[in-house]
Amino acid sequence: MFNNLKIMIMITVKKMAKKSKAGRKPISDKKVQVSLYIRQSKIDKFGGIDELKDALYEFVALRSQNGA
Repeated sequence: MFNNLKIMIMITVKKMAKKSKAGRKPISDKKVQVSLYIRQSKIDKFGGIDELKDALYEFVALRSQNGA
């Protein structure tokens, strides 16, 4: 009787221990981190780091739309 109960418990545990499907989905065009070293005076001309980042993102988006 105990052997049957032990087998039933093992089967139940194995069924419950399925792999989760959670996580990041694979993508074909991954982002890549780019480090730029820019003089503080250039950053100040754009109004700060966030404004400079926005201008750079916009520039890259426009260049990629034009086929560059």
